[in-house]
Amino acid sequence: MGRRSKPPVEIKAELNTEVTPTSEGLPVFQHFFDVLHTDARKQCILTRVFFMSPTPSEVEDTCKLKDSFDGEFHCVGGVLPGMCSALVSTPLCKYIVELGFSESFAKDVARLCMFSMIGKEWGRNRVANLISSLKEFMSCLASLIAIPTDCTLSSITYNHWSDFRELTGSDSRISAKNTFNTARYIFMSYPPTSLNDHLKTIRFKKTKQVNNPNYEHTSELFADNAYSDAEMYQLLAVFISGFQRRIGYLKHMHEIAEKDMPDNWIHPDRKHVFIKWAGRKRPKFYTDITELIAKWLGNEKFYDLIVGHYLLWHKIAGKDFVLAIRGVSSRNEDIRVNLVKFRQAMGERYGFCPESSLTLMDFHIKKRGRTDKKGVMHQLSYCLANLLMMQCGVNKEVALSIPSRDENGKSILKRLESLFVGKNDNPEVELFGFKNKTGKARAKKIPIPIPITSPLYSMLIDYEKYYKTDFDGPFFEVAPSFGRGWSVGGSAEGFLKNYPVMIESGEMLKSLDTTKFRKVFAAGKLYEHMENIQDANQLASQLREDLNHGNLSTSLNNYILKTSGGRGIIDVAIATITSEKLKEGIEFKGRIITEDKMPKTKKTVYLCECEDPEYPSHGESISNECTHYDLCLGCERSVICKEHLPYICARIIQYEENRNIDPVIWPALWEDRWMIAHDALDNYAKKNRKNGSRLVEEAWASAKSGKVTLPPIIMSEI
Repeated sequence: MGRRSKPPVEIKAELNTEVTPTSEGLPVFQHFFDVLHTDARKQCILTRVFFMSPTPSEVEDTCKLKDSFDGEFHCVGGVLPGMCSALVSTPLCKYIVELGFSESFAKDVARLCMFSMIGKEWGRNRVANLISSLKEFMSCLASLIAIPTDCTLSSITYNHWSDFRELTGSDSRISAKNTFNTARYIFMSYPPTSLNDHLKTIRFKKTKQVNNPNYEHTSELFADNAYSDAEMYQLLAVFISGFQRRIGYLKHMHEIAEKDMPDNWIHPDRKHVFIKWAGRKRPKFYTDITELIAKWLGNEKFYDLIVGHYLLWHKIAGKDFVLAIRGVSSRNEDIRVNLVKFRQAMGERYGFCPESSLTLMDFHIKKRGRTDKKGVMHQLSYCLANLLMMQCGVNKEVALSIPSRDENGKSILKRLESLFVGKNDNPEVELFGFKNKTGKARAKKIPIPIPITSPLYSMLIDYEKYYKTDFDGPFFEVAPSFGRGWSVGGSAEGFLKNYPVMIESGEMLKSLDTTKFRKVFAAGKLYEHMENIQDANQLASQLREDLNHGNLSTSLNNYILKTSGGRGIIDVAIATITSEKLKEGIEFKGRIITEDKMPKTKKTVYLCECEDPEYPSHGESISNECTHYDLCLGCERSVICKEHLPYICARIIQYEENRNIDPVIWPALWEDRWMIAHDALDNYAKKNRKNGSRLVEEAWASAKSGKVTLPPIIMSEI
């Protein structure tokens, strides 16, 4: 029978639209909520939103309602019989709990969501957009809250919303602004979470056009909002480096064996042998194992041997070598002190804070996606998936939907490898991913050909061999929470913090936008240009030659992907690029006056005179007039004379003090300004041929003596 023959349904009696408010005004939590809508054709549309995974009885009741409902029926957050589970979104509460929040907080958010939907006639798309926008805000909030489990609705502050606005504002998606406004609407609809109506003041502003924007367009093929050459070079380098380092740890665990250890190594089953003590005071407990551990921890040259013990103890016996160390350190103060030094050294080697719960074993043991809560091994998927996007031109949706197996149940990396031939008769495999379409249309299969001889294919093979644990799901294994935090490498403490990338403004890249990848950047001739490169110096020389001559057809991955020299070569590559490609941004741009009298200008600032503070040339947004005083020397409106020299020297000293405090952040925030200041002094000495060098030397002496004082550096403004 057709739909018209179904018996009529009393909708209000059947639906879960009746809510009971509590004392604070929010409705009582319910597993699902129904939203009814009548479209322009007078057709009824029912959307059932599940906040928790539906129980079997709820599935049964929902199916009955769907069959009897005389109209269009949709389900959000729940899988019903006949529905493809891959197309169903995660229930809101489950999503929030997976981010690290408490279940009570997740339910409060769901109650707030119900409150915003009460009495509304919304279609399925608007309801789904409401839920997805709320999820994006929760994902951002998880990276901002120190202890998510302690978070409540009242913990969400103005600053959290401001940070979310900045994050969505940097998103190139057309829907980004709508995402922010929709999430904000939910919290504004309930007075206690509206921040006393101040929440409505946090909105997107029109970007003020600044003078002389210094965009780098080296090719007409690239979109205006794409990453520049220097940024793409660095991203390629850090993704390659991050992957190589982490896959190297897993390979070490896979390959290490007892034959690699010295004869006197401490086997997990080795028993203590007491050592006779010839001195007057004999320790109560001193054995051959104690002596070896004390020796190894006391000298950095034995650190790799200790790491080998960690790996082998876990591999052959499932035991933790650190327990053996602690067992003997409890009776030996020197061992306890040296154990702390060893952990600090491991933190520097692997990239974790010695005070954190991370250990070197977190980097050597592969884990399933949902059990890798610290996200250490997810960095492998993150680096490799981003490299694949860069080289093959697919987006994140397609890359993360690549299956582990082909249609015949075999490895996706072996798919049709003998049938695809590249331009140079190089055999190719053809991976594939999916791009979803709007409405009910089926997802489109996107082919991804990769030459078998390419370095990228070798990385994919290593990833499959040493890392993968699940061959029935997607090829790239990441937990849902990590995937949602892709822009920051999983969390605020993720990949981009450990591998800083400098953008052309001189700041550190805070979030990654895969839509800004230049899709042809990594394409082309992968083996043409750098075959004879042997070391970092040759690489740097070749880079300079290519960049200075505008030869951008040879991009960094042409040789970085091909080399095996490790982190040293990559570091030199980054240093070369940031010094050569950003050269225009680290030069003194102002005017020099060598006469004895002060120049006539509009404003006196800390390091120079300013000819026009209302129209700076540095490219930063201003309000009325510029207050970015640490950008003055890189601005064309600046004028310096001999009176300014001691202050410039004093600022350089302050920059160097910041380098000593935090050498990781310093290159991203201060190094370019430090170089501009030095360039200003050099230019003054050259222009004032008679007295320039002497005046600069006197300025340094004055600054170092403490006679010159300046305000402290506070980010980019003073």
